[in-house]
Amino acid sequence: MKASDKNRPLVGRCTDVGKIRSANEDNMGDLPIDQGHVLIVADGMGGYRGGALASHLVVEAIEEYFRDARVETPPKAMRQAICLANERIYLRGQQEEELSRMGSTCVLAMVREGLTYLAHVGDSRIYLLRKGGKLQQLTRDHTVVQHFVDVGLLSPEEADGHPDSHILSRALGPRAHVEPELSEFALRLRPGDRILLCSDGLTKMIRDPDIEKILQKGETPQDAAEDMVQTANDNGGEDNVTVLIYEYHPTTQEEWDALEKEETQEVPVKKPASEPASEPHELEEDFASASTNALPHEEPAGEQHDLDPLPKKKEAPAAPAKEAAPKQESAEKEASTEAKAEESSAKDDAASAPKEDKKEESSEKKAEKTEEPAPSKEDTEK
Repeated sequence: MKASDKNRPLVGRCTDVGKIRSANEDNMGDLPIDQGHVLIVADGMGGYRGGALASHLVVEAIEEYFRDARVETPPKAMRQAICLANERIYLRGQQEEELSRMGSTCVLAMVREGLTYLAHVGDSRIYLLRKGGKLQQLTRDHTVVQHFVDVGLLSPEEADGHPDSHILSRALGPRAHVEPELSEFALRLRPGDRILLCSDGLTKMIRDPDIEKILQKGETPQDAAEDMVQTANDNGGEDNVTVLIYEYHPTTQEEWDALEKEETQEVPVKKPASEPASEPHELEEDFASASTNALPHEEPAGEQHDLDPLPKKKEAPAAPAKEAAPKQESAEKEASTEAKAEESSAKDDAASAPKEDKKEESSEKKAEKTEEPAPSKEDTEK
């Protein structure tokens, strides 16, 4: 490593089509910004043309956003950038039938003044390796299988290698709106820390402990990135594989001062109002029918995903329903008439009740007089 490299961030990047696929549908980008850096990895889906175009649109839209935007609140800016990418893919898919089912994952990291902010959609991942520490996965896969793990229907061991692990619950493009998942905390980086962004072509071929070893031993981020891609191909190369590694080094005195004052490595992030931090994101599909409604990440060669970009519109009620209205009104009138008749009968019964009581009382008095004993002779003589 050159002496000058110690005073600036280092970026390593490598991508490959793999051993089975005929084309690379992954894309990545790294963009220096004011007081920081933006890192992007996107994994396209929807056939060769659709997948490659979708991931390209993700990187293009996000880089364009950050070139033009004045970032005041990183999480808000990252959410807007990802939503812009989703809109670009969705609108392009509506214009061409051949592209109607294309989509992409996205992992996005922004390093600014020594703090790292994260956002993602799909099953591409972001990892952090502290210098001298252990590898940490910072994102949660948006897949059906991961959801089952979260709710306790599957154990992590059962999820590992599950046949449905490729089915996504969230992706960019298939629908008009998507909500990215934003990190709860901004991480305070320290000199030598490495951030890894990758497509699932890496994590399907290399386990986390081996990723950690490669990331630790690579003299530079570029060495580590190339070694990871080569290892994934040596292990089978079943998918496109993309690796982007960022090694942090403070570039300003303010960043060095912050490192000395910072007592914690995590800084709470205020999320945009549209996604409260205290509420979990409501998944876009009913996972009880995940096999038909979720978004498959992969498809056999030459076939496209069975994606439904928009829910079907509800059909208008049939005409006979309107004709039934008069019948319903007539039935209501008959019921009302019967109710009135019953009410009138009840009033008549109530009015006649006192008269019957008086008659009964009169007959009882007569009976009492009849039953009185006749006067005796002694009483008469007195």
